[in-house]
Amino acid sequence: MSLVKLKRSRRQRLVLILVATLLLLVLVSWGYLFAMRHRIVARAEVGGLKVGGLTVARARSKLEDAANRVKTVTVTVGSEQPVELTLAELGVDYNVVATVQQVYQYGKTGSLWHQWWQQKLALVARKQFDPQLRYDQLQLRAVLQSQLYALYETDAKEVSLTIKNGTVSVVPGVAGKMLNHEAVESAIMANINHFSNKPLIVQLADFSPRFTVADGAFAKQQAEQIIAAPLGLTFDGQSFSIEPAQLGSYITTTTVTAEDSLYAQARAAGQAGKELLLATVNEDKIMAYIRALATDQINRDATNAQVQFVDGKLTVNTPSSKGYQVQAEASVAAIVDGLTKRSFGEAVDKVALAVEVLEPAINDAKLAELGIKELIGRAETSYSTSPANRKHNIALGAAKVNGTILKPDEEFDLVKVLGEVNAGSGYLPELVISNNKLERQFGGGLCQPTTTLFRAVIDAGLPITSRSNHSRRVAYYEKPSPVKGVRVNWDSSLANIGNGMVGYDATVFIPEPNLKFKNDTGHAVLIQAYVTGNKSVNFELYGTNDGRKVTVSKAVIDYTKAPPDPQFQPDPSKPSMTMELVEKGVPGAKTRFDYTITYPDGRADKQTFESFYRPIPEQYLVGTAVPQPLPEGQTDPNAQPAP
Repeated sequence: MSLVKLKRSRRQRLVLILVATLLLLVLVSWGYLFAMRHRIVARAEVGGLKVGGLTVARARSKLEDAANRVKTVTVTVGSEQPVELTLAELGVDYNVVATVQQVYQYGKTGSLWHQWWQQKLALVARKQFDPQLRYDQLQLRAVLQSQLYALYETDAKEVSLTIKNGTVSVVPGVAGKMLNHEAVESAIMANINHFSNKPLIVQLADFSPRFTVADGAFAKQQAEQIIAAPLGLTFDGQSFSIEPAQLGSYITTTTVTAEDSLYAQARAAGQAGKELLLATVNEDKIMAYIRALATDQINRDATNAQVQFVDGKLTVNTPSSKGYQVQAEASVAAIVDGLTKRSFGEAVDKVALAVEVLEPAINDAKLAELGIKELIGRAETSYSTSPANRKHNIALGAAKVNGTILKPDEEFDLVKVLGEVNAGSGYLPELVISNNKLERQFGGGLCQPTTTLFRAVIDAGLPITSRSNHSRRVAYYEKPSPVKGVRVNWDSSLANIGNGMVGYDATVFIPEPNLKFKNDTGHAVLIQAYVTGNKSVNFELYGTNDGRKVTVSKAVIDYTKAPPDPQFQPDPSKPSMTMELVEKGVPGAKTRFDYTITYPDGRADKQTFESFYRPIPEQYLVGTAVPQPLPEGQTDPNAQPAP
């Protein structure tokens, strides 16, 4: 065999060996990939635990065992007692399923080449994984703050000022102690990530105040200037004073930098540094003082003049007075500004409080502007046969309305003027019509002044905006009145059922029904109300007669209805065979009347008032008590001898 052929043969064998080797490597590699398809890559670790080559189930079991051993974290601060915190408190929990899934997927995703390469790398060097955690960082930090930091950390106390007997002193600062929060949190998470129960030891570090006693010298000077003299507070000719001792209680210290407005003033006063310590005042304390001052000595409502129309003119019973309302925020700002100027050497001995002056609606100095100069409406009704409680309530209700002044275009609201109707406001219990029944309630009888006012308003020619009739006829309101009105006489000429004026009443009950009317005269209207001999109630309206005319028609009777059959109610408290009339029967009726106002310009406004009254049966109480037999041998001491 020639030399050339021998060399060629050797090359062919080498090529075959190389190809065979490569094929063998490929087969081995793919075989390895196939063999590891249900296992975790070799040399994989989770938090230091070896899981390489394990199946998913075995890896999960191993990690769950490790996780179950880590339930707490123990932290010791220096030589203090250890603090034990549970993972549940810290908001940390191992997610073993997600961890195993993450580790298992390594070397099994992407292209075959990528998978082969990751598998080979895992054979050469360990592949480290951290466990997957369910982790609430805010909860962890909150627990560390409340159960660790708050126990051992102390804040540095900055240089401060004290004032005693008018003398200002600088108090040195005190160093504080603090843990490195970031390092503590990192150490805890490292333990958790490595399934470790190893106790952690951390150390407190000192940190010093930012300022020295020398740095507080300027603040001391400022405080001395603030309390050098009282600070006057003035408004509307009145004055108050904050004494130096009280000013001293407002003083505090604050740190300012170039971004603060006071920094430039301090630099101008010769202070130097990126941070400066200044004396200022506590705005919250000043606000508390101003609110108390306002409530106790300044704030008050304006009071209207109490007037009365007597002998043809308007007279003042009680003068009006101004009211005041302190604007607290603006006043505090003025005080702070004044004291700040003092602290930088300006002479400020007083500041003006921000106070809103409230003018009375009825000013006795401007009575002529009201236009109250003559009687424009009146009415009177009698209640002489009323029981004592009803008379009391009528007089009290009239007094509540007396002196009311309506401004032009203002609506009168009787419920609002009367206010609370109860024992606390002076009313007594008396019969009222409630839910179509007579009941004893506080204020019974207030419908008497209501009806009288209703008629006086009609006499004055003012538009009624709300009126309701009683649910049953009431004899008090059907009696003609001998008192002549300005435009309307409520006399027998309006009688429509016998001698009675049926359909001209008005009722009130808190909160409804209500009596309302509007003052459209262009001038103020004064309402005067009074009782005469505790037998009749009178309402008089004073203002300016603009020439309007009023007509009131006789109420039309649409129908009347007799009372139903009497009603009898058993009463076991009364003797048998006795009967008591407790309520008289009252016929029902439906009426209507027209009320027309004719204004000076010829314009007419007509209102029709309808009234529906239910018929009421007589009510009797029938005794049902049965006499009890006397014991044997005993006689009735009340028995009469036989004739």
